[in-house]
Amino acid sequence: MLLRSLALSLVPFSVACAVTAPSSEGTNGGPVSPASSPRPRGLPPVQAPLYIQGSAEGASMAEVMDRFAKLSGQHLSVNDFTRQRLEAHRIRLREDVTVPEDEVYSFIEAALIEAGLYIAPVKGGEVPILGIYSLQRESIGTAEPLHVEQGDVAAYAEHPALLISTMIQLPNSDTRTLQTQLRVKITDTQVQSMICAGRHNLILTGAGSFVAGLVESLLEIDEANALGN
Repeated sequence: MLLRSLALSLVPFSVACAVTAPSSEGTNGGPVSPASSPRPRGLPPVQAPLYIQGSAEGASMAEVMDRFAKLSGQHLSVNDFTRQRLEAHRIRLREDVTVPEDEVYSFIEAALIEAGLYIAPVKGGEVPILGIYSLQRESIGTAEPLHVEQGDVAAYAEHPALLISTMIQLPNSDTRTLQTQLRVKITDTQVQSMICAGRHNLILTGAGSFVAGLVESLLEIDEANALGN
């Protein structure tokens, strides 16, 4: 079962974490096929479609995340409280669904958001570890968002639960004024932030879809300011 095979102590966590072991096999035990498209940096590609059986009872989020870990070759790291939330949350589908490789991340993240959970890579390399964090019990405070360059942010637009951060340059705008005017965009200070870094730079943090949308809006504002000068 998910997150019960081995305890692993990681620096970002204050408690011991349980870890799943990745597999080189697909959902039916056979060899995996290459992913149809690569995922953005920091996220190992999913190697086969994700199959979920439809039922009134629903599929356990914990079991689905176990299969997701195998398909993407990652270990999952969570604290005890978050693990309980995964085990309790159900994905209810009216019929069987096969999620294509290039849609698995967005599908999984949409389900995680429903459960009030977010993800962020703990480490990459040969043994990648993906952290799962809850908005409750201050688990989210231990997450380290993935740093993304401004030019790469758009690649994360379909990631509603992946925490990222970026620094955006707005040469034609006073970011201190923008920060005040756009404060209403920050709807959840636990996962979202907008910080001035000089007169023309902003550091943005939040889920990939949130940051990508905010960057697009800010660049449009900056372009309009350039035309108005």
